[in-house]
Amino acid sequence: MKKLLAVLIAALSITISAQGQLSGPLSGVLPGDSTYTVVGNISVQSGDSLIIEAGAMLIFNSGIQFDINGYLHAAGTETDSIKFINSPGLNFGGIDFNNSADDNSLLEYCLISGGLASGIYPNNSGGGIYCISSSPTISNCTISGNTATTVGGGIYCYYSSPSITNCAISGNTADYGGGIYCENSSSPAITNCTISGNTAEYQGGGIYCSSSSSPAITNCTISENTADYGGGIRCSSSSPEILNTIVSGNLGNYGVYLSSSSNTTITFSDFYNNENGNFYNPPQGIGIITTVNANGDSCDTYFNIFIDPLFYSTTGDSAYYLTAASPCIDAGDPASPLDPDSTIADMGAYYYDQSGGTPPVTVSLTPYNPPIIIPANGGTFDFNIAVANNDSITFTVDIWTMATLPNGNEYGPIIGPVNLTLNPGYSGNRDRTQNIPANAPAGLYTYDAYIGDYPNEILDEDHFDFEKLSTADASSYILDWNCWGEGFEGETVESYVPCENILHSPFPNPFNPSTVISFELKDAGEVSLIVYDIQGREVQSLVTSHLSLGYHEVVFDGTDLSSGMYFVRLTVNSGLSMVRKVVLMK
Repeated sequence: MKKLLAVLIAALSITISAQGQLSGPLSGVLPGDSTYTVVGNISVQSGDSLIIEAGAMLIFNSGIQFDINGYLHAAGTETDSIKFINSPGLNFGGIDFNNSADDNSLLEYCLISGGLASGIYPNNSGGGIYCISSSPTISNCTISGNTATTVGGGIYCYYSSPSITNCAISGNTADYGGGIYCENSSSPAITNCTISGNTAEYQGGGIYCSSSSSPAITNCTISENTADYGGGIRCSSSSPEILNTIVSGNLGNYGVYLSSSSNTTITFSDFYNNENGNFYNPPQGIGIITTVNANGDSCDTYFNIFIDPLFYSTTGDSAYYLTAASPCIDAGDPASPLDPDSTIADMGAYYYDQSGGTPPVTVSLTPYNPPIIIPANGGTFDFNIAVANNDSITFTVDIWTMATLPNGNEYGPIIGPVNLTLNPGYSGNRDRTQNIPANAPAGLYTYDAYIGDYPNEILDEDHFDFEKLSTADASSYILDWNCWGEGFEGETVESYVPCENILHSPFPNPFNPSTVISFELKDAGEVSLIVYDIQGREVQSLVTSHLSLGYHEVVFDGTDLSSGMYFVRLTVNSGLSMVRKVVLMK
């Protein structure tokens, strides 16, 4: 095992020169944020691995292809994708996952464009991506502008079951299966994808499946594709599962064209405005209005509807997003996972965010004795924080508080994040006291409370304002942002243990008449913190005592001192000393 690990680490440490020409077998790491010209066929050999880092751009010369026989990990990011593209005016041979390719291979946040599959089989299949007896993961990719002279303009699957999620598959062309073609017992999972604007000369503008294939098409939007038969989907001797999907505005004969595919399941989906009809030869009961769904819209016995999905747009960045009036909202299968806004699944690739209404869980703040004005030397205020679960299901959420400073930056979290499990109908509140330290800048603040999944997913928030003055009115000082009082279930205060002794820069600096000096101790011990003038004379002893480990603050008041430079010296256990300079400017 150790030998295998050493070999793997050695392989991954190999790099390929940035901004160079590529050809032949590749392995190791291809650095990101660089451009490469692919001048000959490239490959990942069986047993080898290749990692392509975010920001890499591979520009292929005419006819050049990328064969994967080993393990490929090409993971870009939302803001820094990986690009596999053709040289201007030329076409490349696409990306081929062959039967020895590792099924753990990954394409994520990649652009595949300008691929051309031509010649004799199998070279004429899979313009963008070709999979034979392989099942890579293809996630958050854009597969656009590729061509196959026979099948699978965007993606071709043969005895393959790749996972295709959150992808935009558009503008691809082929004779059959303009967007995706799958055959011979292929079972790809196609989820949360938009399949639009693809063209098949004959059949299956969006998707074509044949020969005992059974793709699972879930929460997809299949729109404005074109073919003679099956503008959206064409199936022959196959059994696809179509769920929570929108098939609309496809051109040719029928949105979904089925032959010898009686085991097809089509549920909780919307079919609208497909040329010459929505279905050809559907399973019994499909397309016959018999009941209404949970929204009160007419539907067949499988809860399929036949209403305008009311997209915001069919072009641009907002293409195929649902508008607030869309009948597809909350019309998906109630047994499907909830949408990110914690509502019943919508139909289509993009859910409509309903969190702008009354959220399922709420947090509220109530300040006591407003308006709240904090003196310059610091102070406290009291408030109540309440949380509630307004839904009929249990939620596990985080709560936390932050302070928005006068300059717009946030400080915190102050409370939490505290992880809570809220049973249906739960309501609870706690009284708290918040310290505001002397070194907090003067101005108007907002005290914010959040509930959701810390730090990015916010289900609800509340806030109130307070002000901190610039002039002191007392001799005592508040030195920290502690929030204390009644705690929530499971709320704990974790002690901070520094890894070394640190004397921080005083704040503010320059100052008049006082500044806060903070330091950290990795162990408890005897501490002295003394201020000297530029002649080395002691002018003020701030600390001479035994202190616990952790973070400490102390105020240096220069009211009785002259303007000038001073030095603050921290000594711990009569050993190592640290010095910071401060400037008193009156």
